[in-house]
Amino acid sequence: MPTVAALLSRAAWAVLSCYVLRQPPHGTLAWHFDPQALHLQECRLLVPIQAPDAAVTVIGHEATAYPVGTGWTGDFSFPHQVVNATDAQRVVLAIDVLCEPEVRRLLPRALADAASLRRELAREACRRLLQCPRACGKP
Repeated sequence: MPTVAALLSRAAWAVLSCYVLRQPPHGTLAWHFDPQALHLQECRLLVPIQAPDAAVTVIGHEATAYPVGTGWTGDFSFPHQVVNATDAQRVVLAIDVLCEPEVRRLLPRALADAASLRRELAREACRRLLQCPRACGKP
């Protein structure tokens, strides 16, 4: 992937890892959470490469579809899932970076604000998710 390597080499970010994520047609990545957000040490930047309109990322109660080539991030410390209810696969470039000032300046400030409150709310949401029988794979 020479194009991705060239892009990452020009960025003033500390790249921790980079993945190409593929979600099959009618696939669901079940509810989960990750220690990645702009108010934390690490965040994930996502760039849809092939993204059907009905393939959505759900963070908390908000479902959003991002168009091809539009970079974005989210507070992935909150429970989230990815649903591709289409007949096409979804392919996304995921770039994990350190949340340094250069990265934060490029992204919506609101996603880094109120860090203490965000941590508290995410912790409670994750606790509730883990108590949910369906999330834990129990009948």
